[in-house]
Amino acid sequence: MIPGSRQQPATRVGDVNDPRKYVQRFGFTAVGVRKGYYADSGEDALIMWAHDADQPDYAALLDRLERGVPGTTVFERPRIW
Repeated sequence: MIPGSRQQPATRVGDVNDPRKYVQRFGFTAVGVRKGYYADSGEDALIMWAHDADQPDYAALLDRLERGVPGTTVFERPRIW
């Protein structure tokens, strides 16, 4: 997670998989639309925010979600090409 009290993902409004359901699990709320955000298609972007993402309650939410995922989470350093 990027340090800070607010995280802001954007997703394509027309995504057939309805990413809002997935993203809302992580504490994000839809707050607006950016018209013509995606240059490749001119499609709008749904903007979502998670407030207080640097607080213990948010960390606890992510921990609960991670425990519900089978397997092991592996953290790797970014590769430099």
